[in-house]
Amino acid sequence: MRYLLLFILLIPIIVLAQDEDNPVLIPGEAMTLSVTADTRENANFTIDEISYIRIQAQSESEAFDPVIWIVDSNNRLIAYNDNADEQSNAAINNLYLLPDSYTVYIDSFNGVSEGGVTLSLNRTDPFDTAIEPSESGVFINATLPEDAIFEYEFSASAGDVMTLTARDISSTLDTYLAIYDESGELLIANDDHQSADLTLNIFDAKLSGWVIPADGNYIVRIHDFSGKAGQFELNILISR
Repeated sequence: MRYLLLFILLIPIIVLAQDEDNPVLIPGEAMTLSVTADTRENANFTIDEISYIRIQAQSESEAFDPVIWIVDSNNRLIAYNDNADEQSNAAINNLYLLPDSYTVYIDSFNGVSEGGVTLSLNRTDPFDTAIEPSESGVFINATLPEDAIFEYEFSASAGDVMTLTARDISSTLDTYLAIYDESGELLIANDDHQSADLTLNIFDAKLSGWVIPADGNYIVRIHDFSGKAGQFELNILISR
């Protein structure tokens, strides 16, 4: 909401529209753009799968204060930033984006200053995920930001028997564990395990003996019941 209010206050008369002739911003690469007193600069980029990104407009001069904002293919405002650091560079960190085409706009804070910026886009992992595969499954250690949902996709065959455990290791989380199919349909979920497993805290989540209904890919989602931040361990065991 803060980004939306700033957008309305600072650039109320701008009509946003995507332009196929804009330069294409590629993740992992950077481009240099020049903002003039009369024009802002635009660049397009495409997200092929659900991603978290960092996008930054770094000024080439201390006198130039850039701002950036992002719209989706329907010209809806997704995010806005003015000052992300002490040098007045603009950046948006860990922005969650769905597959779509997007346009990033770069201008000066006052709308009339001129200057150059280096624009870059990189994929990020806000969960700081560490994955350890094994013969029987996978062990994942991750950090859960506030109000975030962690996702992990795995493949399984019909008849496989699953045991999944989401353990809080920061003493801050009430983990909620859910499994979805490829179409996004919820198949099974657990909040508080209520099992006899004495290695778990009462608010940890666990699914035991769940049988895979069909061959395919499945998505595990972990979040805190009330949106808190913390660290967790996810253990996925598959019996064939």
